[in-house]
Amino acid sequence: MLASILVLFFLPFYINSEVRSMRFRPISHFLFWLIVVDALLLGWIGGKPAAEPYITVGRILAVYYFLYFLVLLPASISIEAWFWKKSQRFFK
Repeated sequence: MLASILVLFFLPFYINSEVRSMRFRPISHFLFWLIVVDALLLGWIGGKPAAEPYITVGRILAVYYFLYFLVLLPASISIEAWFWKKSQRFFK
């Protein structure tokens, strides 16, 4: 649990995006809604008994939680920045 809080604490320090709004970042927008669903499902799983299907689903959702903040979000920002620079060069 401490790791999930620390990931959120360090998020502003390792995510630097030129475009702040998700309106212009479609990949990040889609991933944001996936993490919202993931957080809701993690809350629901947390209220269930420690039985086999819930344990496996909880582990998969927890892996996606950390994967989102440590891998997918920085990668999507890099990809979108690359597309942003290509489009700026195209429209000049």
